[in-house]
Amino acid sequence: EQSGTVELWYCSDNGEPSNSWYRPMLNGCKGNLFEGGIRVPAIIEWPAGIPQPGNTSMNCVTSDMLPTICDLLDLPLPNRVLDGISLVPLLQGDMKERPHPICFWRYGASAEEANGPWMSPESQLGTTPTAGNPATQFMNYRHPVAKTEFGGDAAIIDGRYKLIVDTTGRHRNPGDVQTPMEGDIALFDLVDDTTETENIAAAHPELVAKMMKQLRIWEASVEQSLTGSEY
Repeated sequence: EQSGTVELWYCSDNGEPSNSWYRPMLNGCKGNLFEGGIRVPAIIEWPAGIPQPGNTSMNCVTSDMLPTICDLLDLPLPNRVLDGISLVPLLQGDMKERPHPICFWRYGASAEEANGPWMSPESQLGTTPTAGNPATQFMNYRHPVAKTEFGGDAAIIDGRYKLIVDTTGRHRNPGDVQTPMEGDIALFDLVDDTTETENIAAAHPELVAKMMKQLRIWEASVEQSLTGSEY
């Protein structure tokens, strides 16, 4: 710590749950793709690399952690598709805008559709069984065939704009959100409308089409990962 080599990178993994006593002035909550569900603060403490306090409004995501750490340690990135980017230029003051969008997808898969737990009951013979322990029952969502219909709800954030595509109705539930969506598509300006109260999709059809195309390309890449073709 005295040498300045101790680093701390902290953030939450999601927004407040719907039954929380504290709800920030954002729409939505944990479990949906409104800002109340996915926007969280992050804190980085690194005296050797960040000598002066500062802040940024540029959107980042936990997928950026691996590329950033590899960049700082001068390590090669894994030979696979990565969604994140190195934030070293941001920390050094050289990056003002994110070069690529951030995408989210609540993939339409359930435990019944998955291939089962990572550890089968047979492989646990002679060991402490993990059955009944939710913390160890991670499901294997590697599917042999891609779901080309892109089910579930998804979002893409590109600069100040955010597009939500919801075919499930999750974002039209008044019990979970302050301002429900009307229809399957919503476009928000996160600079002028952080609380996501005004859907401007009808006024910007070209932007919606562009962001939808970017989102579908990313979703196709995700499905390639799920089927193992990118590994």
